[in-house]
Amino acid sequence: MLIDFRDSYFTSNPFDDSRSENRLNGNGIHLFAEHNPSVTIGTSSFNKRWIKDCYGAQYLSKFEDESVVCSGSTIGSQASLLTYLTAMVFQFDAITCTMKGADQGFHNYLIYSGTLKGIVNGEVEIFKQGEGTINNLAALRDKTLVEWGIVSGDNDMVVKNWDGSTSVVVHQYDRDAELKKWRQAYEKRLLANIK
Repeated sequence: MLIDFRDSYFTSNPFDDSRSENRLNGNGIHLFAEHNPSVTIGTSSFNKRWIKDCYGAQYLSKFEDESVVCSGSTIGSQASLLTYLTAMVFQFDAITCTMKGADQGFHNYLIYSGTLKGIVNGEVEIFKQGEGTINNLAALRDKTLVEWGIVSGDNDMVVKNWDGSTSVVVHQYDRDAELKKWRQAYEKRLLANIK
């Protein structure tokens, strides 16, 4: 698993989650999108710029209606992840696009150009936001996560997938003020118990 450390937490073992581990069958790669229609490549100023500036307007026009697939959350077999990481390094070397965050542009280019499917030995599966092992929350900003109905408003603030199951990995939790405040208090209580 490749996951952003700063803004993620686990509620259970992600490798026991049937949405991912059992479907990989020892091979392949799972990718996790942000919420569409809240954001697409064409409506996100950052993602739009990374594709346009790194690859050109012709690729932006091809990909602009696609979901943003987060480069900070990926699960795969060892072989698939090594292939993926090699492709990402090649993009950096070949494209010489050095903008901050351009890795997400490389990531989405590899996915939507079909390059990743062509080089990974196994299935490449994209999970919609709130349907996979990793739940990316950043695009859900036009109202609170409680208002979206995917976070309970009680003391435990459980993050749910759209089917009502508890999210196994919560990513980008700090974009929601209530969830961030709860998580900080929770971490403080955990650390106090360790001391």
